[in-house]
Amino acid sequence: MITTRAIELSPEGLRRSAAMLRAAMPRAAHMDDDFLAWQYVANPVGPALGLEAFDGDRLVSHCVVQPLIARLRGREVRGVMSLNAATLPDYLGRGIYFGLAEELYATARASGYAFGVAVTNDKSTQGFVRRCGFSLVRPLEARIGLGPIPRARREGGVDFEKLWSDKALAWRLSPPHLRYRFERRDGSVRVLAPSGRAGIEVVLGEVPGANAPNVAAVAAPPRSWGSPLRLWLGLDQRIDWRRSLYRNLPLFARPSPLNLIFTEFGASTTLDPQRVRWSGLDFDDF
Repeated sequence: MITTRAIELSPEGLRRSAAMLRAAMPRAAHMDDDFLAWQYVANPVGPALGLEAFDGDRLVSHCVVQPLIARLRGREVRGVMSLNAATLPDYLGRGIYFGLAEELYATARASGYAFGVAVTNDKSTQGFVRRCGFSLVRPLEARIGLGPIPRARREGGVDFEKLWSDKALAWRLSPPHLRYRFERRDGSVRVLAPSGRAGIEVVLGEVPGANAPNVAAVAAPPRSWGSPLRLWLGLDQRIDWRRSLYRNLPLFARPSPLNLIFTEFGASTTLDPQRVRWSGLDFDDF
């Protein structure tokens, strides 16, 4: 019989969850209890909310959302972002995970959160849309090329963007499993991550203006790794790519196209993808 419990954020609970996540996702070797403590407990916006499914004493599915702060149509609001969705292989196909997700998003709404957001692959997107009331905003753009990312220069408002305080940025840039590389650029700091593929690094984003000294203060010294090709993932229609050395990476060339999905609790509207700003800093793939 499948039963549901709230996630436990104690050291013992994190160790159990981490072991299950590694069993469900063999490539996620970095998901140990230290990583989950950073991701679930240390977030300065607030601890993670989550539910887990058990078959007897065996943990078989894990559903978690992470609190965040965003600007949504001019208002600063709190929402939640889905991450670490996992079910053991021999329990797939039973709808266990999305049963947890439905209950968890109802809890988040009742707790006063304004929205849910996630970055999902095509298969997961359908479940979130059918079961949890999400809408597809747009597949993330993937651009690969050389040199600096063009600055956002086009006019136009932004209806949705994640907000980063100095404290939240310091936390985001200090995962226990990874060290980022940092480059200064005209008073800003560009954040780069290894892609896992030789010759390519990922441009997570650029922290502008007054936040740059604070990021530089917590940043690790630049590593010796670096590569000529750079990959940018995100949405920002204010960027004019036409004069850059970056080209769109077609869907067939991507291991798994990533979709930005969104739901505003208690509202039937969705986001205009032309008015969304989302970067690699804003989600947890790197």
